[in-house]
Amino acid sequence: MLRPGPFSLSLSVADLAASRAFYEALGFAPSLPAGEGGPWETYGQTWLMLSADNVVLGLFQGALDQNTFTFNPADLRGLVAQAKAGGVAFLVEPEGEAGAGQALALDPDGNAILLDQLEA
Repeated sequence: MLRPGPFSLSLSVADLAASRAFYEALGFAPSLPAGEGGPWETYGQTWLMLSADNVVLGLFQGALDQNTFTFNPADLRGLVAQAKAGGVAFLVEPEGEAGAGQALALDPDGNAILLDQLEA
């Protein structure tokens, strides 16, 4: 059985600087994600990753409709197929047959669940 991978909470924020200051006051510190190009070009401007202990928060200004539970699976397409076989419906499915990609589903209470494979 495939597993969802590392977890982070992606927060939709109105003011990235204000949210950063708030979470830093609680002991969170910026942590650089791996990657380059594309969305990484706006790191620190429209989004930021913070961590404390084993808690990771992503702050996203103007990018998310709601707060989102994010998981980083090693095999996104396999996990999506497994979840679909278990009755999960996806609003967004990964493009292509391999490599980095995203899938989005809502849990039974409407919470957004993002499966985000960062590496190929």
